Amino acid sequence: MNSVFKIMIATDNHLGYMEKDPIRKNDSFNTVEEVFIQTHKLNCDFLLLGGDLFHESSPSKDTLHRTLNMFAKYVIGQKPIQFETLTQLERMNYLNQFIKISLPVFIVHGNHDDPSAETGVSALNIMQSANYLNYISGIYESDVLKLNPIVLKKQDTKIAIYGIGNMKEDKLNQMLIGGKIIFEKPENCRDYVFILVVHQNRFKGSGQGPSAKNCIMDWAFPEFFDLIVWGHEHDCYTVPRTTENRGYVIYQPGSSVATSLTDGEAREKHMFLLEIRRVAYKVTPIPFKTTRKVLFKSLELADLCQDTAQAEIMVEKIFEELIENSREDIEKGFFPLVRIKIEATGFEGFRGFLINSKINQKTANKDVICVWKRITRETNDKENIQISGTGPFDDIMKIFDDNLEDNQQIFKIYNTKQFMRSVVDFTSKGDLKSMEEYFNVKAEMALQKIVTSVGAFDEAVIKKKIDELDISEDEPSYKRKTGEGRSEKKIKTL
Repeated sequence: MNSVFKIMIATDNHLGYMEKDPIRKNDSFNTVEEVFIQTHKLNCDFLLLGGDLFHESSPSKDTLHRTLNMFAKYVIGQKPIQFETLTQLERMNYLNQFIKISLPVFIVHGNHDDPSAETGVSALNIMQSANYLNYISGIYESDVLKLNPIVLKKQDTKIAIYGIGNMKEDKLNQMLIGGKIIFEKPENCRDYVFILVVHQNRFKGSGQGPSAKNCIMDWAFPEFFDLIVWGHEHDCYTVPRTTENRGYVIYQPGSSVATSLTDGEAREKHMFLLEIRRVAYKVTPIPFKTTRKVLFKSLELADLCQDTAQAEIMVEKIFEELIENSREDIEKGFFPLVRIKIEATGFEGFRGFLINSKINQKTANKDVICVWKRITRETNDKENIQISGTGPFDDIMKIFDDNLEDNQQIFKIYNTKQFMRSVVDFTSKGDLKSMEEYFNVKAEMALQKIVTSVGAFDEAVIKKKIDELDISEDEPSYKRKTGEGRSEKKIKTL
């Protein structure tokens, strides 16, 4: 046994994200499995996760089942633990004599998998009760948060790991400033490497994200720390950030799966290998191979041309150029995520929805084109102000929503018997997503039918199509589990 700690670090895994999407449902699981495979391949001592293991605070049965199976596959085994634990923490799963753990996992909670306000229990507590991970959390004593570190030793290398799960930034700031967080230190801690794991908004600068009040500053933590693993921020930065007058270094791995289509998510994603020998350490970014590419582009049509028809042609051309390096993946069926954000002020009749319907067969997401328009309107003071609208199908969706205010029209879209079935699933089976799923699928069917039946944008034509629309008896194309045998069947009208 050598004295080098090898630690794999990943954050914001969002297991279960887009689990109902036929193309993207496995993305979050594929990347977490890659983390486990690399962790074993590099013979790491343990895995350190920075929060948001799950995308939902109450993950679905399917997501929880798949997660438990994955952890059972990679966490349980006969490989002996190569380090000592100097803190007396009985809850550590690898110290349990009745179960064989070959890969310890330490984690803090994020804002997506935080504990319930009523019970104080999260999905991570369930995972810990099943002996699959070690949930690092502080102990509240009155209004003070007491943090006891996980103290580990490998020959002459000693480390202390602290974790702060996600909380409201203003509350955390007040606690840090007011001395309401107590960081307990081990005895004779001179030769330790101190690590802090947090999951919070990180201040990026004025006008570059949430305000300072709703963020944590880089310099907010005690200076005795050597390095901080910062979760919650999805942008991956392979170059660490040093802090003035603090001495510690901040590492931001970013998410392992894209949950939004932004410029930050388009950065190449990595897990980090941390190696510690006595008081020296090295961090090596390891790029993911299973993450779906995110291709992002912002355009202002006025910079391209002055003609609407020509602008539509140019946007299609730009899309083809954007996906050029992903054509091999597309041919294999591994489609990229693409977002083209278009500022289309002055281009009346620009058919972003029509372009979208042409190109989204080559992407994993269907909402490729996002159109923004700056519209001036007069206030009572005759002053011009600017407002913006956003989204693919934006103009059609507004007309669609306005016309659905007619109750009779609603029943041409939603079948009452199908709706009642979703209510039964919700009340008797605890299927919280049943009604939401039903409404979303039927609304999408209606919108898609309208979009594909109109040519140039014409409000009168669209309203007429909505009036003529009747899909109440059309069967949704998604599948649900039914019956005691849990066999897969399409929903049928009762």
